[in-house]
Formats: sequence, C-alpha cells, structure tokens
Amino acid sequence: MFSRALVLTLVLAGGMAVAQSTLVGNCSLHCSTSGIPALVDAARNGDRAAALGLLAERADANQAEADGTTALHWAVHNDDDELVTRLLAAGAEVDAANDYGATPISEAAVMANVAVLTKLLDGFFESQRARDAGFPPSGRERPAGRAWRRRGWL
Repeated sequence: MFSRALVLTLVLAGGMAVAQSTLVGNCSLHCSTSGIPALVDAARNGDRAAALGLLAERADANQAEADGTTALHWAVHNDDDELVTRLLAAGAEVDAANDYGATPISEAAVMANVAVLTKLLDGFFESQRARDAGFPPSGRERPAGRAWRRRGWL
C-alpha cells in the first residue's frame, strides 16, 4: 500500500486532492468530487440507482476508498440485496478486506443478514474454485483415499 511518508509528502506537495486521487488509484473515469470512486460513494450513500448506472457503464466493481472499503462493503452494510447481487455479477471480490480487517462477509455476519451472507459465501466458494487449480473434482475424478486427504479436500 502507501507509506505514511508518501501520503504526507503528497499532502504537503499538492494538497489533499492530489493525495486522495493517488491513493484510490485510477480515478479519472468514475470518481466523485471527493476523490472517492463514484461507485463506492453511491453505495456508501445508499444511492442504488446511481450505483447500478455506474455498473451499467462498466465501472470497476473492486475500486476502493483509501482504507480499502469497497462498494460491496457498503452495499452489505446498507442491506441492499439488489446492489449486492449486481456487484457480485460484476466481479466484486467478496473477501476484500479493508484496513480494519472487515470483509463484506464479516459485515453481513455483523448485520445478521442471512440472505446476503448466503450470496456472499456462494460467491466466495465460486471464486475459490475458479482461482484454485486443484479444486476438489467431482464424481469419478476424485482421488482415492490418502491423496484426497493430503490435498486438504476432506
């Protein structure tokens, strides 16, 4: 990430707007005036229509605030089931942790939203299967006995 010295240098050199735009990465396409990605800003403010419009314009579903909080974090926090579904379809990472260690999955657990938590866990397991080259095979492809245990699939 960025060191405190770099952030301090950016703030002293060109003001906070420069530091914010640098911290959030490529913010030239879909950014609010505060330097926060517009999709994250819309989700944080509970503006579903704006967030869905940005997703339709192919905004990056994984853009984050300077602290790592994504639109999916905010959609879960606001109990916006429809936005969560659309963000997952757009490829939002369900296991993205912010600087406080919070993930969308942990936020759904804290909010006690079982429907959203189920969607997030389904998305998490789908993404893990896609990422792992050695995901548990199904049916007859399953290795026998100890090979199955050795790979940690049992």
